[in-house]
Amino acid sequence: MFERECFCYEIYVTKALLHFVSLFLAPTYANGLLTTFDPSKFDPAQAPAIDSNGLYVTATTTPYVNGIINGGKNSPYGDAVQKTSKTDFAPRFGLVWDQRGDGKTAIRSGFGVFYDSPSVGTVENFVPTNPPFVNFTSISNTNLSDPASGIADVNLSPATIGGVGPNWKQPYTMMWSFDVQHQITPSTVLDVGYYGSVGRHLVGILDVNMPQPGAFLSVGIPGPVSGANTQKLNQVRPFKGWDAINQFETIYTSNYNGLQAQLQRQFSTNSQVVVNYTWSHALGTASNDFRSPQNTYNIPGDYGNLDFDRRHVFSASYVYTLPWYRSQQGFSGHVLGGWELNGIFYANTGSYSTVSASRDPAGLGVLGNTNSSGRPDLVGNPQSGAPDRVDGWFNKNAFALVPAGEVRPGNEPRGTVLGPGYFRWDAALFKNTRITERFNLQFRAEAQNVLNHTNFNNPNVTFTSSLFSQITSARDPRNMQIALKLIF
Repeated sequence: MFERECFCYEIYVTKALLHFVSLFLAPTYANGLLTTFDPSKFDPAQAPAIDSNGLYVTATTTPYVNGIINGGKNSPYGDAVQKTSKTDFAPRFGLVWDQRGDGKTAIRSGFGVFYDSPSVGTVENFVPTNPPFVNFTSISNTNLSDPASGIADVNLSPATIGGVGPNWKQPYTMMWSFDVQHQITPSTVLDVGYYGSVGRHLVGILDVNMPQPGAFLSVGIPGPVSGANTQKLNQVRPFKGWDAINQFETIYTSNYNGLQAQLQRQFSTNSQVVVNYTWSHALGTASNDFRSPQNTYNIPGDYGNLDFDRRHVFSASYVYTLPWYRSQQGFSGHVLGGWELNGIFYANTGSYSTVSASRDPAGLGVLGNTNSSGRPDLVGNPQSGAPDRVDGWFNKNAFALVPAGEVRPGNEPRGTVLGPGYFRWDAALFKNTRITERFNLQFRAEAQNVLNHTNFNNPNVTFTSSLFSQITSARDPRNMQIALKLIF
């Protein structure tokens, strides 16, 4: 079981919050079995010989642990295998100004730094596969009554390992805003603001043992590298004796800028309408904790639209209580009174995807055990002349494989393909009936996607697939339900 402790404290001076200090201790393992790979502990002189097939020249029964650190044994971080940051100061400031002094216009602004503690299960995801505590032996031509009678298979393939980067830095976000809220009428409020943020030291996976682009040429491997030749890349990896080393590293960045507006109108009959609109742009080098760059040695080459970036987001919600027979007097009052309509409408532009290509012209090992994947070249605008059909959503001619003979990764950045937008209206009809002063009966009829509008998922973005640019699935169709609730 992993263990983690967190100590947080705040410093106040009068009514202003000056600093928030967070201390997230690095995870430890209860039995001292936590491991990871530390490049600074790797000894090239102890690296095994690798043959022309990318295999160990000689077999050994001793687990290969060159560069592996173990919590509580040889780790420079004690029971942990990663650094604990102890200077994570997070100042936060806020300002509210009633410009006219009449309580109708409020100007708000703020800035804050917020540290994140990633899931322990995420950052330690690869640990259960690392030596020396995890080893596998295969025995052929045996039987259950006498397993030792078989022949132990000798595995000469270097292992794929992973873990968390020892030089860990705590991920954090800096956020700021400037907002103006104005009461147009006693029941109508308009709110418009700018909101921005940047993310630093964000988590993502990095293959720290990726071969340098073109290194395969020095040992006579033909390009583009594919098939059995991918294993031969073990000859030219930086840390000999290992295959891919996929580590969670805090080296990624993001930024967000958005204009947000809201108009809210209250009515005297317990009814209201709220309309929201956001224009925003989210850019960065990794969209989540499991994203990897195509090329370990060119992180900025992965900068682009993030997966969750939606440029325009509109929503409108309403609650409308029918104004007649609100007191529900008599039979007609109980039948015709207490009706309520509510719902929410969404209209968003699409999210972004990145095209991948099952090809390795640079010899990065992207067809092997690495978490990275190859990409094609971007030679045009995917949205220009796009068919916008399920059998061809974007312009396929905007992408091309790296030309034969060129030894380099594809130049496509992150987030080049804009997917379908999202349009949905959820609606509900309520009937609230007073039975007695204590008991009320509520009838509900609800429909999600009441217009049964087809909202397609993103298209296939695998360049070498026969379904490239096609959409093969959609979100949920209309879903309806009714319910009866007794409230007392």
